[in-house]
Amino acid sequence: MSIDAARELETNTETAPGAGANTGDDAVVVLAWYRNPWNIGALILAVLVLAGTGGFVLGERNATPDPNSTDIGFLQDMRAHHEQAVEMSLVFFEKPDVDPVLKVIADEILIGQSIEIGRMIQLLREYGATEANESGTA
Repeated sequence: MSIDAARELETNTETAPGAGANTGDDAVVVLAWYRNPWNIGALILAVLVLAGTGGFVLGERNATPDPNSTDIGFLQDMRAHHEQAVEMSLVFFEKPDVDPVLKVIADEILIGQSIEIGRMIQLLREYGATEANESGTA
């Protein structure tokens, strides 16, 4: 329905009791929600976002980890690297007359690196790999 047709329909219909007749040419035509192009665009965008999110969730849920030798070697080498950081933190605690702020930082390093070592060991066990790099490159 065009704007002119809507205006003609509006002037030919009776108004409700108590409502004044609209006599001006500048009357606003209110379209149904499904006839407004902005609403249709927003609806299409929402459907695309939901479909993409659903596809991502389903795809990730069914994904299986597929580690290769590079992944395994990286975890083994990083475990050794993190163990070195834990060792340095423990050595730092043995030193006398150290700033207390630095001891707090060393404690945070000790705890954080230990947690990450545990995660790496768990991943290596899940992958059926040895926990240490046996090639001697670490």
